[in-house]
Amino acid sequence: MHERRDPRERRNDRHNPSDRRAEERRDSPRTEVAYDFKELGGHWRSTLGDLSVEGAAFVTTAPPDGDVVMVKITVPTFSMPIFAIANVVSRRVAAEGIKVGLVFADIELEAQLAIAEWVEFRARARA
Repeated sequence: MHERRDPRERRNDRHNPSDRRAEERRDSPRTEVAYDFKELGGHWRSTLGDLSVEGAAFVTTAPPDGDVVMVKITVPTFSMPIFAIANVVSRRVAAEGIKVGLVFADIELEAQLAIAEWVEFRARARA
């Protein structure tokens, strides 16, 4: 017979995500990269931000107004620029402007795998 835990007991921070900061909740490793984004029907704008297999984030003084953007990323593990549709999932005030969080909604599997490979390579290179 298994002993039941008191639900009020905390196991540890790893199992209690509500105690962790938002930046630590991401499941995927990320790396800093330059990429372009635009609102649908808008003009391309360049930015420097974080990239992961699940999405991206960047700080800007002119955040997108809409909830959907197109992202163009170039990584050395893919033969052509990667285009993805992303949902804007957060806009938070940061010291340098507004931090915009994106989650990829439509991206080719091969492109996502290339991003994962490149992010992993960059993480190993920094270690």
